[in-house]
This record gives sequence, structure tokens and C-alpha cells, in this order.
Amino acid sequence: MSLLQSGIAGYVQPVQPLLEGASVAEAWKALQRSRHGTVYVVEVGGVLQGALNFREFDWMAGNGAAWSAGDLVAAGTTICIREAARLWQLLKLLNGDNASGQKLEEIPVVDAANRIRGVIDRNELREALDGVWLEA
Repeated sequence: MSLLQSGIAGYVQPVQPLLEGASVAEAWKALQRSRHGTVYVVEVGGVLQGALNFREFDWMAGNGAAWSAGDLVAAGTTICIREAARLWQLLKLLNGDNASGQKLEEIPVVDAANRIRGVIDRNELREALDGVWLEA
């Protein structure tokens, strides 16, 4: 089996998601601690609800309502990858072959029930693969 056909489990890093009921203040603190300006919001039980980033806070600044983290998650689909995926599938998503058409700095990894299992960071993946000969 070539490296590209191998699984992604060895590249998954732990992540501290935010519960959907967390306050905006808690979400802001979590965003400030985040590596790439993204926090993953989950339901009770760890099911991924969406991604929260600084844009949602910019939007919120113009509105006076009380919000929770679950109210602020990015509209639309959060790009994620299943933990059973292959390395070649991960590389395609990270390099822009995804719904946004943009390269991703990190991607959440979910199980078959859509529970978050961690994230894969683009730079950490690059370091892990540095010097590895990829078979054609």
C-alpha cells in the first residue's frame, strides 16, 4: 500500500471544542487561544455543530442580542473529514478541493456519527511528511 492510500489517524491532534451553549465571552476567549482563529462548536455528546471564527464576532458587533456559541457558528457546512479517510483524500481537501475552494490551515476530523475526534493541522502534516518519498 502506498503512503497516499494509508489512513489519517496518525496525523490527528487533540482539540478542545466548545459546547454550543457557551457564552459569547467564553467563545471569545477560546478563539483568542486557538491556533488558526477557529473554534469547533459541538452539541452535548461531541457532535460537531460548526466552526466559529472571528468573522462571526464582527457580524455580532452590529447586533445587540444575547448570543451563545451555537448561535454564532459559521453558516453553511463545516468542511471536515471522516477519521476513516485516506491521506490522498485529506491532501485534496487541504489543498482547496473542497466546498469553499480555499486551502485549509486545519480540518476537523469526525467519526461516523459526526463526533469530533480532533483536527489535522496543515503545517504539522507537512512536517510529519517532510522527507517521506510519496509513491506515484
